[in-house]
Amino acid sequence: MKEVDELIKKHEDALDIQYVSKNYERCEKYVAIHNDWSKTQIELAEEHNVSQSLVGYWRSSYEQGLVRVLRSLEEDSIIQEWAKIQKNEDLSEAARNYAESMKETTLEPLRPDFSEAKKIEPKDVKEGLGNITEAQLDHERLVKGFEKMYPKDREDERIFHSNLSTVYSSDELKTLEESLRQNKELVETELKRRLGLEHTENIVKVANVEGRMYMWIQDQSKNDMLNAWANQYFYPKDSRELARMTDSTLDKLGLSPQKTESIEHYNKIMDQLLSETDSSKI
Repeated sequence: MKEVDELIKKHEDALDIQYVSKNYERCEKYVAIHNDWSKTQIELAEEHNVSQSLVGYWRSSYEQGLVRVLRSLEEDSIIQEWAKIQKNEDLSEAARNYAESMKETTLEPLRPDFSEAKKIEPKDVKEGLGNITEAQLDHERLVKGFEKMYPKDREDERIFHSNLSTVYSSDELKTLEESLRQNKELVETELKRRLGLEHTENIVKVANVEGRMYMWIQDQSKNDMLNAWANQYFYPKDSRELARMTDSTLDKLGLSPQKTESIEHYNKIMDQLLSETDSSKI
């Protein structure tokens, strides 16, 4: 609760003290439950004298009221400070120098890497992978397959995907999936070199989920706003905006936004493309 207390003190002039007093104890429970993943919902509900449904609700990233108010106030404060810096008002000499140096840096607009995705014909990918007859493919075959997913006529796309279920049997696809799982890091490293990206700030990530192959050329440029804010959290305005973002991404990956299976498929893609420490998580 230390951070919560600090924010309450920082924004006390903008807060309704009665509201804070009324919600403080509930906020303590929220923080304790949200940070404790060593116990089941049943155990946490009994420990904190709340319903199991509320535990599940809070664990699903829905914020308790006081936490939501404090986050909103803090975000507004950060934006106001940023605006002040942009106007170069009331700054110390060091801050002025920093603001002046930032004028020379061109930042790209905030945009997701999934803004464009390109579908690759499975027969082209098979041309690189070849026939799958052995128990496991070596990393060289896998690299050749992914190379075929990086077309010469590409434009601004960074995501490439191909559905191989039409050119390989289910057993062959299982072999492909297991081969990539065991060679993934080596394949990504070699791909960066083979695609001519070794001297760039791009990172190559690959995934194979349920017969579909994915390749992501991840932009790590310091001039990209997503990377400049890499350690910050991004919040959609409401659940409808989040749903629209999800539907749009699924559609661009050739998945049906209306099906629950598509969401599960998408989560599996993310598990492979993003590590636990990857700051580019969406």
